[in-house]
Amino acid sequence: MAKKAGKLNLFLQLRFYTLVIAAWLLNLRFMGWSLRSVCSPGFNCHGCPWATMACPIGVFSFSSAIHVWPLLAIATILAVGLILGRIVCGFLCPFGLIQELLYRIPSPKIKLPSFTRWFKYVFLALLVVILPYFLGFYQSGYVDVPKPVIDKGEDGMLKVGAKVKNLGGESVKGVKLDAVFIDNETQKEVFRKQFSFPELTVKPGEEVTVPEILVPNHLATANLLVSSPESMVKQSPRYDLYFCSVCPAGTLTASIPGRLSAAASDDITETYAGGWWSFRYIVLYVFLALMILVCRPFCRMMCPLGAIYALTSPAAATRMTIDHDACINCGKCDKVCPVDLDVRKQVGGPECIACGDCAKVCPKKCITRKTIFSSCAGKTKIEEASRT
Repeated sequence: MAKKAGKLNLFLQLRFYTLVIAAWLLNLRFMGWSLRSVCSPGFNCHGCPWATMACPIGVFSFSSAIHVWPLLAIATILAVGLILGRIVCGFLCPFGLIQELLYRIPSPKIKLPSFTRWFKYVFLALLVVILPYFLGFYQSGYVDVPKPVIDKGEDGMLKVGAKVKNLGGESVKGVKLDAVFIDNETQKEVFRKQFSFPELTVKPGEEVTVPEILVPNHLATANLLVSSPESMVKQSPRYDLYFCSVCPAGTLTASIPGRLSAAASDDITETYAGGWWSFRYIVLYVFLALMILVCRPFCRMMCPLGAIYALTSPAAATRMTIDHDACINCGKCDKVCPVDLDVRKQVGGPECIACGDCAKVCPKKCITRKTIFSSCAGKTKIEEASRT
């Protein structure tokens, strides 16, 4: 028994190390590695300052809000889901690692009702697809600056006449213009100055001529560009109902680091406003408490990426299987399952994260990991045996 326990502990350690390595690889931006055009296979918020890849749920929500099909993201996640299935949840998910670490804290442990497993599908459908699609983004007012009119002034200065047009849905108060000269040869800035017009308000759809501004004449060697800080479009989910607005993973790994860094620089912006007891933080606190009492509550109740992998798992190239004829119903598999499944009925199903813990404690070795290759090999052996 001691030898078997040692093997189990080794396996669990290997899975733990795999989760640690995955968390490290998916958070290499601090080393300058960035693949934001590629979706992360595990649940890892791309708002995190260290995240290497994009979060597929964030990509899906944004794309749904602007009515665009994120074909690359869909193809990536479907490929991962059809090849690996829910092995990703058991071996490659950084937020799964956080949950398992918190569950190791000594405390009374509880089990979630089985119906809570359906919640993640509701989150996927409602907060990732339906609400973003029908509500879209709240878009603040922003301005467009057409090509300005430039005339020579006195004392080597240029007179610049510019117009601004509000293309957004909200009035812009206190228009600002940036005048920048870019050297024709080096393409570097040689001059920059910002002009403010606090008394100027531009209503949605309105075009206004701003007062004339004066800049030094560098036209012989540089090109003049006139723009506005308000040219950047500010978008936010309507009513804070989209998944990213309540995601505990994003709050823990993106909002909190952003808020702390902003506080350290005395620059609390609107992005981190709302206080530590706003709704998204309350959701995080609830799940942090649950993670101590329940193993992987986020995976089981709320994770829309896990819901996607669950939908692809029946067709996945690899998954867990059980030989019911060899099973002696000892119940050891149920005791080690990190998501509290009735293993003998649900192993290899949509809710199974394919961690393999059950296979390692099975005294009859009737739970195994099967792949399409092993299935093909098994069929070939059966065919050969039938011919002989």
